[in-house]
Amino acid sequence: MSFTRGAPDWRVGVIIPARNEEHSVAACLRSVLFALDRQGVAPEDRWVVLVADSCCDSTADLARRALIGQGSVLECSVCAPGAARRLGVAQVLTHFAHGPPSRLWIANTDADSCVAPDWIARQLSLAESGYCGVTGIVHVDNDPGLEQGELRALLADYTIHDDGTHPHVHGANLGVRADAYLDAGCWMPIARAEDHCLWSRIKARGWPTTSCSRTIVRTSGRLHGRAAGGFADTLRHRLQLLQTGGLACTP
Repeated sequence: MSFTRGAPDWRVGVIIPARNEEHSVAACLRSVLFALDRQGVAPEDRWVVLVADSCCDSTADLARRALIGQGSVLECSVCAPGAARRLGVAQVLTHFAHGPPSRLWIANTDADSCVAPDWIARQLSLAESGYCGVTGIVHVDNDPGLEQGELRALLADYTIHDDGTHPHVHGANLGVRADAYLDAGCWMPIARAEDHCLWSRIKARGWPTTSCSRTIVRTSGRLHGRAAGGFADTLRHRLQLLQTGGLACTP
């Protein structure tokens, strides 16, 4: 396979925490590897780390089969997305210790998600423009337990501004330059809102950041997730409001 670089000299690490995601992890990894291929990131300039946190299913084994020669599986029992992401980035930093962190891009997603084919390309394009942090949006798959109108109502105030920017921060769709990541203090080993925590510290340190609605990850719309306080809990809380009249459901 030949590789044509659209953004030269970048090395890319992709971090994916997972807890018992045997039904989705293979599709997630296929989407990530395809996005890396499409951008033309050479094999020696990529490393994907699947962090299998407290897994008791076949998530780790499936990930190893998918990542042969292109990444690694790190098994741990930290029971916190922030701590799992932190361990994954540490492994990427070790893998690419020979190069400057200012040319290492750390892309983050989740194992119940699939990234768009241009996910890496768009992040690196923004990095080439000088941004050190990029946050994208999520498209939510319908849960079998939800009516289509309910899902639309749950996401009715998911704001996208006219210029394509947005106020959302998702660990499933966040990229950061390694030097900005280190300067901000890395992922905090916390069980919830680790994405907002890191993003706010990167911005507070003065690193250039942007939000981009064209950087898309499709994620699960399930109502019972693996991490307390995560996206599934947010959807479930909004569904409760919807069912009690706190949100209006449009047909």
